[in-house]
Amino acid sequence: AHGGNADFRGRNGQLYNFFSAPGLSVNVKTEDARFLLNGDQLTVEGSFITEAHLMARVGSRKTVKFAKASVWASQLNEDNWGWEVVNG
Repeated sequence: AHGGNADFRGRNGQLYNFFSAPGLSVNVKTEDARFLLNGDQLTVEGSFITEAHLMARVGSRKTVKFAKASVWASQLNEDNWGWEVVNG
């Protein structure tokens, strides 16, 4: 937003609360990775978000319910999509 940028490096295999607001929580898992950029001239040792888990309060105040959904990158195919990626 407004030309800014951000970078996040998580610890391997750790879960982080990425976003939290009243009635909503998003948690992510990071895993370390080494990859090449710039025509294989630059080696980057970083991390990727490999899981995302969402929990949201839905319904009225009288009938509070929770919706949950999770996404695992390991369930994606070589084209980065999959039929069983999201549950909840």
